[in-house]
Amino acid sequence: MSADRPTLVALPSLDDLYAAEPEEFVAARNALAKQLKAAGDKDTAAEVAKLRRPPVSAWALNQVARSRPDEIEAVMTAAADLAGALADPAGADLRAIQRAFRSAIEAVVRTTLDEVERELEPIITTMRDDYTVRERTVGIGRLTKEEAHELGAVGPVARGCGIPMDFRTTGYEAYGDLEFKPVVFEGGDCYARCKVRLYEMPQSISLMRGALDKLPAGPLAVPVKGNPDGETISRCEQPRGEVIYYMRANNTRNLERLRIRTPTFANLAPLLKMLPGCQLADVPVIVLAIDPCISCTER
Repeated sequence: MSADRPTLVALPSLDDLYAAEPEEFVAARNALAKQLKAAGDKDTAAEVAKLRRPPVSAWALNQVARSRPDEIEAVMTAAADLAGALADPAGADLRAIQRAFRSAIEAVVRTTLDEVERELEPIITTMRDDYTVRERTVGIGRLTKEEAHELGAVGPVARGCGIPMDFRTTGYEAYGDLEFKPVVFEGGDCYARCKVRLYEMPQSISLMRGALDKLPAGPLAVPVKGNPDGETISRCEQPRGEVIYYMRANNTRNLERLRIRTPTFANLAPLLKMLPGCQLADVPVIVLAIDPCISCTER
């Protein structure tokens, strides 16, 4: 090691600094800057002294993440146990579910739902009521109900404009046996779209509990023989909105044609209506408010 290379000094991390209560931030920041200066790192001390107190929303979400860092891991593990796939639970191995579901897996799912539900309350309260969140989202990226309808908005983008559009209301698959009403808010701005997603999280937990309670006995996997023939269109509701599948088969093991209209692609036209005339700083807020899947726009 070079003789003129600075020696690292063990000091409190910035994570610890931002974990402090909001009203204690300034004192904690000044104490860290003082320690850095005493250790001979005047440049870093000066930079730390310039740090501003984070908004209450950022502090609250940071506290949730620090207090229960295993929540995301718990959800992903439960999904992997249930579906036999971690990255894409939609590719479920129904035979694996059939073998193990009513023993250990159902208990794991219910326990995980209870844990996640407890953690949701402070997140929803913060995102709904925090001054900073409201200042950055209320009135930003506004879209009228008529514009959303004409431009083909789907999912939370449509429901945030007051349109009760959700394909689950048709009762497809098990939704006809569950108590379901779409989450709808007026406003048509980024705040309304965020509120739709916020309140869809506890609603999803309720739907999963209802599905567990009403799950019938019997086999879950049905053997399919032969090759498909003909064509069909299928629709379902994804977290981002309605997705449409078109498939055409020719009695071979490979499909002749497959086309997918994703919800992000449907929401591009509404997005282009929201952006003109906005402030440059609002662009990422507006774009992220439609929750885009970038790969779904490559058409």
